Amino acid sequence: MQGKAKMNQYITIEKFIDILNEENLPQEHHVMVLAVLADISLHTDRFLINSSELVQMAAQYSPAFQKLPADRQAFISSVLSMPLFLIM
Repeated sequence: MQGKAKMNQYITIEKFIDILNEENLPQEHHVMVLAVLADISLHTDRFLINSSELVQMAAQYSPAFQKLPADRQAFISSVLSMPLFLIM
């Protein structure tokens, strides 16, 4: 049998924030993303990378995300779902 097993990898919200700090987002967007992550971190400290899990948690747990207009939610969602490649 050939093929690779897909390994589920998790990352902490703290580590994701470290990665975001290196992305040079405009200050306004960076602050919005951090507010959403702060809300999520009250419920969990990690998430499955390369999935929609973090976006789903933003919609479920983050008042900061929920009160944003649709275009800002779309932008934040794109940041929260950006591809991550971790070397373990």
